[in-house]
Amino acid sequence: MSLYDNRIINNTVSHNDNGGISSLSNIGGVIRGNTVENNGLLGCDFCTSPDDGIGVQALQQADPGTRTVVSYNQVRGNAIDGIEVLSQGNRILNNDATGNHDRDLSDSHPDCDANIWSGNIYVTAYPDCTTADNTQVAAPAAAISVAPVNAPAPVNRRVPPRS
Repeated sequence: MSLYDNRIINNTVSHNDNGGISSLSNIGGVIRGNTVENNGLLGCDFCTSPDDGIGVQALQQADPGTRTVVSYNQVRGNAIDGIEVLSQGNRILNNDATGNHDRDLSDSHPDCDANIWSGNIYVTAYPDCTTADNTQVAAPAAAISVAPVNAPAPVNRRVPPRS
């Protein structure tokens, strides 16, 4: 069963245990102008929702072509993907999706399967079809601390490699 024309507009969705905004079988929906941050960070093994900032998908018995427009959202710091699309015929436009833990932009179809990705800002994305007509930015640099002029010289320590 599908839903039709539901709109999620101008909300702040943050610090949820699981995902931020999940659009399930919402044909012709709109997800626009939302701030979606720091969702899905609970890290539980029994959670059933994806830990994405914004997820668009069609349920098994529903129309696979959701034709949802995801635009002008700020999507940051979510546990898995910033914006993940698992259905067809969607337009993902002009979002700022940076600093998410796995990928900023993600489409489950290797060729994006009639999904249009354009005007988005991201650091990491998969597959390549999500990056055409979008702007990749550098990952934020680690904070650099500057010692005061009269401070003692720093002591160099060897940090063991991560395993």
